[in-house]
This record gives sequence, C-alpha cells and structure tokens, in this order.
Amino acid sequence: MSTNERHVGAVPPTSDTGDASVTGLVSRLATDISELMRGEMHLARAELKGSVNDAKKGLISLAVGAIVLLTGLPILLASIAFAISGLTGIPLWVSFLIVGLVVSVIGAVLLKGASSKLSAENLAPSRTAASLGKDGELIKEQAR
Repeated sequence: MSTNERHVGAVPPTSDTGDASVTGLVSRLATDISELMRGEMHLARAELKGSVNDAKKGLISLAVGAIVLLTGLPILLASIAFAISGLTGIPLWVSFLIVGLVVSVIGAVLLKGASSKLSAENLAPSRTAASLGKDGELIKEQAR
C-alpha cells in the first residue's frame, strides 16, 4: 500500500488538529508536573516520618543518659570532696566548698556560652534571607 492510498479520503490536517495536539501536550505536561509534585510530597513525608522517628529515639536516649548522669554526678562530686579532704588534711566542709565552687564556675561558663548561642542574631536564618534577597533581585531584573 502506497502513501497516497493511505491518505485517500482522509481529512487533511488543519490548524485545529495542530492546536489539539499542542493542547494535549500542555495537558500532559501539567499532569506530569502534578504527578511529580505528588511524588515529591510523598517522598518528603516519608523522609520526615523517618526523621521524626529518629528524633524520638534520640530524645529517649538523651533522657536516659541525663537521668544516669544526674544520679552519678553528685556521687562523683562527693567522692572528689572526700578525696581532697583525705589527701590534704583540710576539713571536709572546705573540700566540699572547693568542689562546689569549681562546679559552679564551670556551670556559669557553660551557661554563658549557651545563652550567646541562643541569641536572636544567631537563630535568624541569615543565609536564607540573603538567598531570598538575591532571588528577589534576580526576578526584578528579569521582569525589566
């Protein structure tokens, strides 16, 4: 069968047929983008769920570790005070005072460092803000 025989009686292509195919392509593109976005959202949900589960396990481990540490630390500090008193011959209350002062100074230094890290300036997403500013400028330039 020749090419001419196949087109006998067929309607020649018109601009409407071309528009329909472009419309079909645009529709297919919109559908594909929608499916892609749904897939990305599904992946993000799955990753977030895994992250939340990991965070729960981490928090439980952190709580258990804190409980063990908080029960062992006073015993350790008392042992240090008794050792200072026994090795130096100073009164027991003075050795407890020395240990208490050292621990208090360490705690104050740690709190000072933590409070500076939690300041509003350090918590602000400065890199994201800068990136968004650059994106806004680029969009303004492109719109001109």
